[in-house]
Amino acid sequence: MKQLFTLLTLGLLCGNAAFAAFTPPCTLAIDSPDAFAQWTTANPNGDDYTFEYASDGTTGYALYTQNKNGAANDWLITPAITLAAGKSYKITYSVQNKSTYSSDKQDFTVYAAQSAEVTALTTKVFSVTGLQKSTVPVEKTANFTATASGDYYFGLNLTSKSYMGDFAVYSVKVEELVAHPGAAKDLTITAAPEGALKAVLTWTWPTVTDLGGTLTSVSGAYIYRGTTRLFTVNDESKIGTFADPTATPAALPPGQTRL
Repeated sequence: MKQLFTLLTLGLLCGNAAFAAFTPPCTLAIDSPDAFAQWTTANPNGDDYTFEYASDGTTGYALYTQNKNGAANDWLITPAITLAAGKSYKITYSVQNKSTYSSDKQDFTVYAAQSAEVTALTTKVFSVTGLQKSTVPVEKTANFTATASGDYYFGLNLTSKSYMGDFAVYSVKVEELVAHPGAAKDLTITAAPEGALKAVLTWTWPTVTDLGGTLTSVSGAYIYRGTTRLFTVNDESKIGTFADPTATPAALPPGQTRL
């Protein structure tokens, strides 16, 4: 009896190790029954239709077989993915409307949470309405910024109307996006006093990135000049640099320089 208990304990430990969190960049492909087993499915409407593993002989995927009598309300939730606070990520779903009729449309919304429970998945990442049939998978993407460090889960909630054909999910890819400083604000240009052929520029430094995350440091600004609103930003139009390699948005006074 003691030997049997030891073997069971080891088996549980090995099983948990197979479900370790993913770290970007990563692709969570549903290419085998074992891979599908790491995902979570939920069927809140309690009908007989939900996501199951399927394969066409060469490629595996999670398949929702159409309900001809009722609308879908089914979830496919990723394994844990470890994200860092303040960083932004590109989320790419590879999906397919496998119907044979162009009139059939698929609707779904992707949510994020730090729990795999359906009730926790309330942060909307993106929605797709009216996905038409295709002979190959298509990619649907959106950006997501983590508000806290830790494990996240992305849940796809399929809400297609009845008799809309089968729907497949092949994979989810998560890639970290490189953030850049957001735009400076409150730019003003004032002619220098006493007829000097110069101008005084003032502005407010950005505090967020172009991806919506918190900007923790900024080393300065390039200044460009053009004769129209559509001028090209390049080395020829650059007329000055305002640099402070030790600056942070919170510590900097309003930017000011004379040109």
